Amino acid sequence: MSRIDEMFEKLPRVLSVKDLTDILGKDRATVYRWLKKGEIPGVLIDGTTWVIYRDEVRDYLLSRHNQAGAAPRESAPAGDDAGDDAEQG
Repeated sequence: MSRIDEMFEKLPRVLSVKDLTDILGKDRATVYRWLKKGEIPGVLIDGTTWVIYRDEVRDYLLSRHNQAGAAPRESAPAGDDAGDDAEQG
């Protein structure tokens, strides 16, 4: 079982925006913006109420999760090392 699965296993089937703010560590405005943009799965009912299914959010996060043991990236062509250093810090 992944840590994401562990995070979600005790939550109710339908999440509130407050649940998402706690899980994701973001404020309400950010969570609402992500819902409106479709970055987090949810269903808007009557233009005011979000229905957020726990398993859909969990599956979405799992699909975007960097998995340990993933296939290594191909070697970068010569001269591309500078970009890698800039990304790391």
